[in-house]
This record gives sequence, C-alpha cells and structure tokens, in this order.
Amino acid sequence: MNLLFINTFVLKRLITITSNRPTIKFMYGLFNIETSITKIESPKICIFVALKLSVMEMDYNDFYVSLGRLYYAISKSDERIQKVEVIELQKYISEELLNLDSSQDEFGTNNAYYTEFEFESLCDSKIPYREAYEAFVQFYEINKKQLTKKIKQSIYKGCEQIATANNAISANEAELLTELKSLMSL
Repeated sequence: MNLLFINTFVLKRLITITSNRPTIKFMYGLFNIETSITKIESPKICIFVALKLSVMEMDYNDFYVSLGRLYYAISKSDERIQKVEVIELQKYISEELLNLDSSQDEFGTNNAYYTEFEFESLCDSKIPYREAYEAFVQFYEINKKQLTKKIKQSIYKGCEQIATANNAISANEAELLTELKSLMSL
C-alpha cells in the first residue's frame, strides 16, 4: 500500500471540507487526488493521516514521456517534422512545462525535459504518427482523472503551438487537434 502523510493543518482543512464523505480530494503536484481515508490517528496526538493512494500510479516521468509522444504525433502528422516545430516545442517546454512542475529525476534533470527526449527519440526511430498518438491516448485514458483542467489546457496549447509553428495547419494536424479536444473534453 502506498502511503502519503499530510500535516495536521492540511488534514483539518480537508476533513472540514469532506466531513460528510469518506473521501478526501486535494492537489498533489500536478494531479487531482481523490482517495479514501484508511486510518486517522487522534489529531491531538499524532497529527498525521495515512491515505491509500490507489490513484497515484502515474508519475511525472510517464506524463512527460507521453507528452513527447503527443507532440511528435502532431508534428509528424503532416509527414515531416520541420525545424520551426522543434523550436516551438523547445519554447513551449521552457515557457510552459517548466513552470508547471519542478519535479526532477535522480540526476537533477527537470522531468519536463523528458518531453523533448521522447520527441527526439521518436524522430530518430520514425514511428508512424498515429502510433505515437494512440500511445498518448492510452496513457490519457488510464490517467485522465488525475489531470486538472489547467493541465489539459496546457497540453492542448502545446499542440496548437506546434501545429501553427509554420503558419498553416495541415488537414492531419487539424484532425488530431479535433480528436484531442474531444478526448480531453475541452
């Protein structure tokens, strides 16, 4: 069982908000968490709560790798990846993703850069764009409850930036943008 400990101040606020329900909802990093209480120690004594986090299966690395797949699919959907699209992706990572989250891997690299690493890897392997898009869809379907509206909007914004990088959206890019908007209920 995964455990997360929350201090009393946060716990009191959460219990007050959800006192009629056996669940707690809160933000943890980028993700919405809804979980049931499995144990509460006396607030006067312990001041911690242990939560069963069955929804915390997604990690930041998987999230950013999946974004790399999505952005590759958008870029490759018109049959070629243009330099201006790569520049736009790098700009999006530095201006948007790095500001969303400060999580790092064991080497101190911000996990947001995994988006670019995956994008470059797919460029080298020449995976069909539909395959990359479907990989993102699979990830999204498994983890959609954990993504906030803000994150979904940010994901879509990145796709639009890449698709419009060369001042024209191809039919395939437009199709993927429409599918993505529908998928994420935006």
